Amino acid sequence: MVAIAILANAYVDAFNTKLYAVAAVIGVSGVAISVVTLVVGVRQRQLAKSVERSLIELQDRVAGRIGIGSFRIQQAMSRKSRLRSTPVSYVAIALAVLLSTAAVAYALIH
Repeated sequence: MVAIAILANAYVDAFNTKLYAVAAVIGVSGVAISVVTLVVGVRQRQLAKSVERSLIELQDRVAGRIGIGSFRIQQAMSRKSRLRSTPVSYVAIALAVLLSTAAVAYALIH
């Protein structure tokens, strides 16, 4: 998101100085960064889900051994995560892609 903010600033500066081609390239960069961020985020979520059962089992063993039931953090989190199938970050990245695409189109129109 910081990179998108920097690109937005550069886009506005390029647009104000009437460097529309540069503004379009900056907009395309914003789309690329957003898509890469989405791909990385999806992969991280897949990796986290792949070890979820092992983590639940490990926390259950440790909680039983030390006698602290609240140590079963992942088990509680997995119940809550079932309620939300689409992370908020996906919506934010989709919005960033949409805005960057609109910025490219706007720069190319001028």
